[in-house]
Amino acid sequence: MDTLFNDLVTTRKPHKCFGCEIVYPAGTRMRRCVIKDGELFTTYHCPVCNEVSRDWDDGDWLCISAGETRSGDERLWNGIRDKQAADKEPTDA
Repeated sequence: MDTLFNDLVTTRKPHKCFGCEIVYPAGTRMRRCVIKDGELFTTYHCPVCNEVSRDWDDGDWLCISAGETRSGDERLWNGIRDKQAADKEPTDA
């Protein structure tokens, strides 16, 4: 398995996150991975799944299926989602 691209993009159309299987609207900042494993395929990862998996190596990625970034540890996933949402909330200055 070879990773050809692994970058952050702002999507131009809705995409389903590989890690949580939630469809995110166009304009969402997501990690895009283009992988060659016999054939080419592209996965998109939402900000929460990107944070959950940031320290994973290639071996970790080989062990998961679609949706498992969230379902593998839903408490961790929800905690990161809630923190990211709180960080985006405007504060009174």
